[in-house]
Amino acid sequence: MSTRDSQGSGARNLVWFVAAVLILAVAAFIGLSKDKTNLSQNEYDITMALYRVCNQQSTEGLRKVSEILDGSLITSSSPSEGLERLKSIIRLADEGAWQNARRQCRQLLEEQVER
Repeated sequence: MSTRDSQGSGARNLVWFVAAVLILAVAAFIGLSKDKTNLSQNEYDITMALYRVCNQQSTEGLRKVSEILDGSLITSSSPSEGLERLKSIIRLADEGAWQNARRQCRQLLEEQVER
């Protein structure tokens, strides 16, 4: 094996290493820059109720949570990001996408945990 071949191989390895480091850095940046939604206590309680409703796949429970959310929207001067996310989760559940709705509820609840 000539010196030239080993130098070419070393350069290729270095390029792959740098590419891998860049990919990891971009992935970490995307993961860390993900915005989280801060919920009020009322929104948190509604999210908990909605999570249970999605777990049970209860259309009656969904109707009740939707009514509670509508009441919150009426009393709110401008809908918060939390209320908007809850509305979208309710739409998912209403369309029968219970697992996806439950997953989004859980994600919203996990965003409230400070680590």
